[in-house]
This record gives sequence, structure tokens and C-alpha cells, in this order.
Amino acid sequence: MIIGGRAHIRENVQFIFPHDFCCNCGTDKSPVSMISQDTRVTRYFLGGGSEITFHLVLPFCRFCAASANRRPKGLLSWLLVYSLIFGSFALALILLDQAQGDSLIGSHPLVIAAAFAAASLVAILALFRPSGLQSSYFQPVRIFKLRREFLSGAIKGIGFFFTQPRYAAAFQRLNQVAISTGDIFVKGS
Repeated sequence: MIIGGRAHIRENVQFIFPHDFCCNCGTDKSPVSMISQDTRVTRYFLGGGSEITFHLVLPFCRFCAASANRRPKGLLSWLLVYSLIFGSFALALILLDQAQGDSLIGSHPLVIAAAFAAASLVAILALFRPSGLQSSYFQPVRIFKLRREFLSGAIKGIGFFFTQPRYAAAFQRLNQVAISTGDIFVKGS
């Protein structure tokens, strides 16, 4: 599904994104470019799932433009990263312990590996901090809720999450009618 500046959820319902300042840092002092942000909503079911891709055309300044392509990582992604780091440390510690006759590691290599993995994950997360005035290192506009009709799958309502409070407020002002009817939901940081 492709959504531009205006989108139709149902007949006669539309929403508009503000376009006069950056949706990530909120600056209106530097020029903005309209960039298509590839936003995906994935729903998992018992044996599979579904994914809908939205192309939200949003304003970004040149300093924040790269964030349009950085999809936020979910909990499962971070758990996978932690698991891989933990497995690597655990294997290395067990092999090191067996190679040395005298045990430096002791009888708790998995506890030590878990601690190293946690510290490594915290260090990795520190790399994904926003810089300057950015409100997010990742995409600043996200879809947190999607209401769909059961049989047809048609979109009945959509919920947006904004990391930039000023941009969220401007979006709410432009879309008061759709928000009041429950077709659009807004959440900000």
C-alpha cells in the first residue's frame, strides 16, 4: 500500500502530514526534502504472519534524511542479537576453560557469558542514539496500530507514533476531524 501526502483509509477519510519542517529534529531553519519513508507493519500469527508496507512521504532536513531508511528494531530483533552474542561468548569461554588446565573462569561460564553479552548489547544500543537535535536515530514516524476489517482486510483505522513532539502536534492540528472520528490515532513521545 502506498501512502503519499494524503491517504484514503476509507471513503471520505484522509490524513495529511505537515511538510514545512523536519519530522525528526523539528527544525524549520534548514530546507526540507520530501522523502518516502518505507514503513512496515508486521503482524505475527501462530504459523506465519502478514506484512503491509506504507510509503509515507515525510519532510526531512539533510541532517535527518538518513533516518528515513532506518527501521526501528523490535524486541525480537534485540533478543536475537543478544542470543548471538551470548552464544559466541559462551562458546569462547567454554573452549578457553577446556584449553587451560587451571580454571580461570570457574564453574559459571554461562553466567559470565550472559554478563558479557548484556554489556555488549548496552554498548551496541549506545551506537543508535540520536545525534544533535534528532528525536530518533530510527524512523521518526511509525505505525503502532492498524485496525482492519476481519474478512476483507480493509483498513478501518491507523495509529501513528511520532518521536518529534512538535511534528505530532502539527499532525494533530491538521487531522482533527479524522482523529475525532477514531479513524486516526496519535501517540507521541
